[in-house]
Amino acid sequence: MGERCEMECTEETSMLQELFDFKLTRINEDPSNFSLCNSILKAIQIDELLQDIRPLSRKDEMIGNAPSIFDLVKPGSVFVFAVVVFPDKHGLQIKERDSSKKGHFFKLVTSVNTVKVIRIYSRSVRVIDAKLCVYNEYKHMITETVHLHHDYEGYEEIAKLSGVQKLQSLINILLLVKDNILQDSLKDIVEEAAVDVFSLETITDLCYAVCLQDGDDYIGTVDSPSYCCRSIFTVKRIKKALVEKTLEAMTKLLGTEICKRIFKLIEEQIKRKLQREFPNLKLDISLINFDAFAFLKVYIMAIFWPIVAVVLAVSMVFTLLFSVDINDKLWRGPVAKEIYESIMKNRSMLMREILRKIRDLCSRTKSDLDKTVKELEHYKDRMAPLNQQELITEWENRQIFHSKAAIIEIANHRSVLGYIAGRVNGKPAVKVFLQHDDKKAASYLFRNCKYPENVHIMNVTEKLKVNAVREINKLAVASIDISTRNLLHATIQKEGERIMATHSTVVGIGISRIKEVGAPCVALFCLDKQLIPFGEHKIPEQIEGFPVDIREY
Repeated sequence: MGERCEMECTEETSMLQELFDFKLTRINEDPSNFSLCNSILKAIQIDELLQDIRPLSRKDEMIGNAPSIFDLVKPGSVFVFAVVVFPDKHGLQIKERDSSKKGHFFKLVTSVNTVKVIRIYSRSVRVIDAKLCVYNEYKHMITETVHLHHDYEGYEEIAKLSGVQKLQSLINILLLVKDNILQDSLKDIVEEAAVDVFSLETITDLCYAVCLQDGDDYIGTVDSPSYCCRSIFTVKRIKKALVEKTLEAMTKLLGTEICKRIFKLIEEQIKRKLQREFPNLKLDISLINFDAFAFLKVYIMAIFWPIVAVVLAVSMVFTLLFSVDINDKLWRGPVAKEIYESIMKNRSMLMREILRKIRDLCSRTKSDLDKTVKELEHYKDRMAPLNQQELITEWENRQIFHSKAAIIEIANHRSVLGYIAGRVNGKPAVKVFLQHDDKKAASYLFRNCKYPENVHIMNVTEKLKVNAVREINKLAVASIDISTRNLLHATIQKEGERIMATHSTVVGIGISRIKEVGAPCVALFCLDKQLIPFGEHKIPEQIEGFPVDIREY
C-alpha cells in the first residue's frame, strides 16, 4: 500500500481497554433446542475476526497512501492525509505534507468501512484552533467518514472508529449468512442429500462398515474375520444392532450432507456478493466444523426408528440347519437391502418429517444469529466515538463575533491583546485581555460579542502590578530532592508543549510544591481557573503521576 507512518498513543486508558475487552456469548447447545449458530461462527472463524478487533498497543500503524479503487481494503483500516498548521503575520496557514495525495484521499468513497484521518501537526498553535483552521479549509470535502486528529491527541477516538468499522463488517457478515439460510431452498437441499444417502449403494457401504459387538464378544465389520452364529435369538439380536447402527450412520451422513449444502450455498453467496468488502474472510466448511451436527441424528433417528421394527419383521434366515457369518457380505447385503426397501416405502413420510425438522433447525439458527448480531451491535454502540460535527459546532463557538467585519474592527484596537471563549459553570463566557484601560474597545466588545452578558475584561497591566509578576518560589523548588526534580523536568520537557497546546488558558509551566509547601508538583499558570475554553477539557489533576497545582495570574 505504500509508505506507512506510526502513531504514538499518548495514553492507554482503562476505559478504552474495557471497550475492546469483550467476549461473545456462545449459544447453548441444548440438543432439544439445537441450531447451527455455533457451527457457523466457527466456520467463519469468529475468534480470529474478534481478535483482529481487540488488540491495542501504544503504537498503531496507519497507512500513508490511500488505496486505489482496485485494492482490497481490510475493514477498519486507517488512512492518513497529513497537514501542518503554522502562524504567520496573516494568521494561521496550512501546508500539506504531500499535496499529490489529497485528491485520492478525499475520493475514498468506495471504502466506506475504513477510517480516513486528517492528521494535523502544529507548534505554537492551540490544538482546537489548528483543527478548526483545517476544518474550514477542507469542510466542503469532509464527511462523517473523515476524522480530524491532532498529533497531540491520544489514539482513543481513532481506535474506536476503527473498532466500530470492524464490528459493523462482522455484523454484515452474520446478517448475510442469516439472509442466505433460505427456507425456499431447503426442500431441494434435503432432496439432494437424500438422493445420495438413500441409495442402495450408500446404505450397503454403511452397513458393511458398521463395527458390531455382542456383549463382550468383538464382531467387527465385513473386513474382520468371520463371526458365525447358529442361534436364531443371537442372530436377531445382532441384526437389530446392525440395523440401528446402520440407520445411525445414515442419519449422521444425511445431517452432514444437508448442512454442507446449506454452508456451500452461504459460501457462494458471500463470495459473489461481498468479496470486495470482506477480502480476507475465510469460510471453512470442512467436516471439522460439523462435529456439532451429531445433534441432528437425534431428530432424524427418531423419524427413522419405526423402520427398525419393519426390517426386523422381515422373515429371518432359518438358522437351525445353517450357521450365519455376521461379517459376510452375503448376510449383511440382504439386511442393507431390507433397510433400503423400507426407506423407499416410507420415503414420502421420511422426507416430510426431515424437512420439517430442518426448517425448525434453520429458524432457530436465524434466531440465534440475530441474538449474536444484537450482542455485537451492543458492543458497537458502546464503542461509538464522539460526534465530530457536534465537536466542530463547539469549536466554532470560540469565535465570539458574528461577522468578519467585527473581527477586523476589533483587530484595529491595539489595546486588545486577545480573548478566550468558553464556559464557566456550564454557561458561555468570554475573557478579554486589554493592554490598558480602553473604554472604546470594551464598549465595542459588549455591543458585538455573541455572549455580551458574560464578557469579563482584564486589564493586564493592572493585573501584573497587583501580582508583581508572580514567580515560582525558588526555595520551594530547591527543597525538592534532585532525583524528583529531574523527573519533574523530564515530565515538563515531554508533556509541557502538549499541555499548553491543548489548554488555552495555560500560559506557563514549572516545578514547585503544592501551595509551595506540600508535595512536589507540576505548577500550571493559567489566565482563568474557572473558564474551560470551548472544545477543551478541564486541566488535568495529574501529569505523569505528579499532582498539578493550578495557579491563576
